[in-house]
Amino acid sequence: MIYVKLVLGNPAETANQQNEVTGTQVETGVTVNIEQQDSPDSPFVKSYPEIWQKVESMDAFRRYPQKPHFYPLVKCGELSRESLAIAKMLTFASLVEKTSKLNIEVPDDFFDSSFQELGDLETFGFDVKGVRDRLNSLLEMKVQLGQFQDKSKEVEIQIAEQTQERKKHNEKISGVAKQIKDLQD
Repeated sequence: MIYVKLVLGNPAETANQQNEVTGTQVETGVTVNIEQQDSPDSPFVKSYPEIWQKVESMDAFRRYPQKPHFYPLVKCGELSRESLAIAKMLTFASLVEKTSKLNIEVPDDFFDSSFQELGDLETFGFDVKGVRDRLNSLLEMKVQLGQFQDKSKEVEIQIAEQTQERKKHNEKISGVAKQIKDLQD
């Protein structure tokens, strides 16, 4: 991450100073100091430290520490990059929270959209393995539950069929027993 710190000074004093990063003359009266925080290739500058601090202190980032690179944001307008990065961070935190509270009764489309979102987050450098593993585990349990429910329905059908067969046999036995009794009389 690159952090730009602007130091305002007297234009007469700074007009001939060299910019330490680019080596160009500073004619504006503004001296620019760049401190590298995470990566020199970051596609944006963190201008809202309070927001970043709140987002990065969320429980999701304690459970799954992240170092996203946000490289795909270079394709976006420079003014929107940081807000899009914050949105990706919030998306990750929301997905972590929702997956931690999931049960196997969740609709299949939630899994589909979650896996799609995890793929998107991966392109921004998020480590989604833990969340993906949790989703896969729940999805596997959901599939197994569905199989058990199908098997249970099959068994219930077999029980109903056997009960009908037994009832027919009992009726036949009762009929034969009545015929035998009639013959004996």
